[in-house]
Amino acid sequence: MKNNRGSSLILVIICIAFAGILGATILMASATNRDMKLVDEMAKENFYQTESGLDIFMANLSQMAEDVMGEAYTYVLTHYSPDNDAQLKAEVKKNLFYKLTGTPYGGDKSTALVDKKFLETCDGEETLFYGVDPAVYGTGLRLLNLDPVGDIDSLYAVVDGDDILIPGLCVSFMENGYETTITTDIRVKVEFTRLDVETPVTVKGDYVDYSIITDKNIIVPEGSSTVSGNAYAGDCLVADNNGDLKLTARRLIAASQVRTERGGSLDISGLDGHVEVWTKNIQTVKDVTGATGGQKIIIKNAECYVADDMTIGSENSEVRISGNYYGYTTLGGGESLADSSAVVINAGKSTLDLEGLNVLWLAGRSSLKVPDIYGGDKSASAYREIMEGEAVSYKGNQLAYLVPGECIREYGHNPLTKSEYEALNGNIVDTSVKFGSDGKMELKHYAAANPCEVVPVRFLSEKEPLYYIYIRFKSSAAAMQYFLEYSKVNKSQLDTYAKVLELGSVLLPGKSSIKTNGTVLRVNDKHQITEIISGTIDAGEAFDKQSELKRKFSGLVAMLDENYSGVSGGSLVGSIVRLGELPAGEEHLYFNKEMERVEEADPDGFEVIVSGRDVALQSKEFRGIVIAKGKITMQGGNFCGMLLATDDITLRSTKVTGGSSFLEELIGKNVQLQRYFMNYPLPPAGGEGGEEAAARNILVSIENWKKN
Repeated sequence: MKNNRGSSLILVIICIAFAGILGATILMASATNRDMKLVDEMAKENFYQTESGLDIFMANLSQMAEDVMGEAYTYVLTHYSPDNDAQLKAEVKKNLFYKLTGTPYGGDKSTALVDKKFLETCDGEETLFYGVDPAVYGTGLRLLNLDPVGDIDSLYAVVDGDDILIPGLCVSFMENGYETTITTDIRVKVEFTRLDVETPVTVKGDYVDYSIITDKNIIVPEGSSTVSGNAYAGDCLVADNNGDLKLTARRLIAASQVRTERGGSLDISGLDGHVEVWTKNIQTVKDVTGATGGQKIIIKNAECYVADDMTIGSENSEVRISGNYYGYTTLGGGESLADSSAVVINAGKSTLDLEGLNVLWLAGRSSLKVPDIYGGDKSASAYREIMEGEAVSYKGNQLAYLVPGECIREYGHNPLTKSEYEALNGNIVDTSVKFGSDGKMELKHYAAANPCEVVPVRFLSEKEPLYYIYIRFKSSAAAMQYFLEYSKVNKSQLDTYAKVLELGSVLLPGKSSIKTNGTVLRVNDKHQITEIISGTIDAGEAFDKQSELKRKFSGLVAMLDENYSGVSGGSLVGSIVRLGELPAGEEHLYFNKEMERVEEADPDGFEVIVSGRDVALQSKEFRGIVIAKGKITMQGGNFCGMLLATDDITLRSTKVTGGSSFLEELIGKNVQLQRYFMNYPLPPAGGEGGEEAAARNILVSIENWKKN
C-alpha cells in the first residue's frame, strides 16, 4: 500500500488557487464592466452635449426664420392676392436666404455661404449658437465647417424648392479625451395647409349691403334694367347703345367713371331718399360715328363727390343733378391740369341742370387740351394742355384764351402761318398793348414772364401747321381773373360763340349756393350769358376738403370703407372672396327656405353659384349669390342677392335687387359658403368649413443625420 500522506494538502492548495483565480477573474470582469459603463456614460454625456449644441443651433435658426416669416406675413397681409400661400412661402424663402448669407436671392437653386457672424461666437443674440456656454463652446464644442478639412465643407445655404437647405452641418464636442461628431442637413420650411388671411377689419359684413361688386365695369348695353341696392365698379358704370339703367341705392362707387354712350341713360336715386355717388368722372361721351342721339344722366337727392370733371361731350345730352355736388381736386392738385375738378360743356343742344343743388362746390378749373392734328384720333395725337380760369366751362370760351390779335407783334392776328411764326423768331407777344372792347385790358397783369404757349396745329388736309398762340398765365388765380374781365368786356362775343355752337340751357343754383375756384357763367335757353360769377373758395379750405375727400374715396375704392387708409391689393372682390377656393368650373349650391343645404333647387329657397370662369344667367328667377372669377352676364329675369365678379357685370333687361335682408344669415348658417368669404375661418383642406385652418409655422428639420 502506497503512502498518500500530503495529497489532501496539495488538493486543498489547488482548490484554493483555482478559487482565487476565479475570484480574480470575476473582480477583473467587474472592474472592466465598471470601466465600460463609465466610458459609455461619458460617451453618452459627450453625445448629449454635442446634440445640445445642434439643438441650440436649430432653435436659434427657427427663431430667425420665425422673425423673417413675421415680416413677410405683414407684407403679404398688406399686398393681398388670391395666391397668398405661395406668396408667403416665396417671401420667407427670399428673405431668410438673404438674412443667412447677405446675398440677394437669385432664383431657385441659389447657393451662398452662411455669414460667419452667425457661426463664430455665442455671446451675441445674432449668432445661431446663442445660449451655449461660452466657456464650453470655446474649448470643446466646435463647428467643424469653420475650418473645413477632408469631407467637411464650408457651410452653405441652398434654395431647394420652397425651402432653405443647409447641407452638411458638422458639430463636434470633445471632453476628457472623448469626442463626438454629428453631421446632418438642416431644412427650413413654412408649414401650413394654406394661408388663412382674413380681410382687414375694415371689410367685415358691409359688403352684403351691395347688390353688385365688380373689379371692372357695370355695363347696361341695351334694354332697360333696374338695380336696387348699393353698387361698386372698380372701373366704370356705363349705359351704352340705348341701354337704360335705373339705380336706387344708398351708395354708388365707380372708381373711374359714371358715363353714357350712344343714347344710353342713367337714372340714379337714393334708397330712403338719399344716395352717395363717388367717382372720378361723370360724362356723356361723343359718338365717334357721328350719331347725335340724346344721352341722359339724372342723379337725384345725392351727395355727389367727383374727383375730376363732369363733362358733357355728346350733343342733345341732358345732365340733371340735385342735392349737393363736390368737385374736389384743386388745380395742380392732381397729376396734371386736366385732373382739376370742373364742369365742362363740350357739346351743343344740351342741358346742364344743376338748379336743384343746395351746394355746387368746385375746387378746380378747366383746362384746354389742344390736339396737334385736328380731326385726328385722340390716341394717336399729341395734346398740349392750356390753363383756363373757369370752374364751369363752355366749349366756345376756349377762344378767349388765345393771345388777342392786337398783342401779336407785326401781324396783329392769331393764329400765325408757319412763315409768320418763324419770322418773329420767338419774340411774339407784346404784353403792354391794350385790347378788349373797352380798350383797357393788358396781358402784363395776367401773363407769365414767358407769356405764351405755342401750339402748332395741322389740319388733316394741310401739310403745314398753323401756329395758335395761347396765353401762359402766371397763376391759376390770374387765369380766373383774366377770364372774368374778358367775359365782362367781350360778353357779346361770347354770346355769339354760344349761339353758333347752339349751347343749351345751363341752369345753376342761387349764387349763395355756388362756391368755386374759377368763374361760372349762367346761360339761358337763348344762348345768352345772364350772369358771371367769380370764384369764392379759399385756397386753404379747398386743400382741406380735397385731402378729406381724396382719403375717403381711396378707402371706399380699396375696401368699401371711407376710413380705410391701408394699401389696396388691387382687387376688392379678392379682398372679400377667397378666389383660390373657387372651382375651375361652375358649381351650384342649393338651400331651402330655412337656409339648410339641399341637393336640388328649391323654388322657395336660395341658390349660390361659384365659378372660376364666366357665368351667364338667362331669364332666371334667382335668390342668392353669384361669385365669378371672370364675367357675369344677365339676360332678362329677376335676381335678388349679390353679384361678385372680377371682370365685367353686364345687365340686359334685367332686374337686380340687393339681398341684405338674408345674405348675412345665409352665409352665417352654412359653413359650405363660409370657405369662400375672407371674413370667415378657412376650413382644413377637404373640409366643408367652420374650423380654423392649420396654424402657420416654421418647421426646422434634420435630414441625413449621422454620428461618427
